[in-house]
Amino acid sequence: MYSLYSAKEIANFYVRQAKASWKAIETMVDCALKEGHDYMIEGHQIHPRLIGKLIKKYGKSNIKALVLTRFDTDGIVVGCKKHKAKNDWFIQKTKNEETFYKIAEMIKVYSEFYMKEADKYSIKVVNMDGDFKQQLKKALNNMKKG
Repeated sequence: MYSLYSAKEIANFYVRQAKASWKAIETMVDCALKEGHDYMIEGHQIHPRLIGKLIKKYGKSNIKALVLTRFDTDGIVVGCKKHKAKNDWFIQKTKNEETFYKIAEMIKVYSEFYMKEADKYSIKVVNMDGDFKQQLKKALNNMKKG
């Protein structure tokens, strides 16, 4: 995929995936809340418009959302290469240096889209560039605040 399509096209595929999974995620959230279960959805493409809809339907006390972004393509590549997880999706996609940067560019384009959309629905955004551990603490604090 990364050799066939541009970073922008790939980011658009992820946006389409978010739209395609909308109803399934909405149903899962509905069921979890009706059953009184806490649930966290992480690492999946969830369209900010759906998040806005769920917040409107269930209130900010029941739906907490945070968008994490990355824009520094060099930092993305360096950080992901250091990651030691056995099934890290970034490292599994390629061993080609050029493709690493294409994936990083896709992450940047995707982040630009999500940052703009998050603003429309008053969803908090944390840029994960720079000191990742410090930004992660910031993200966790934002989730605790609601």
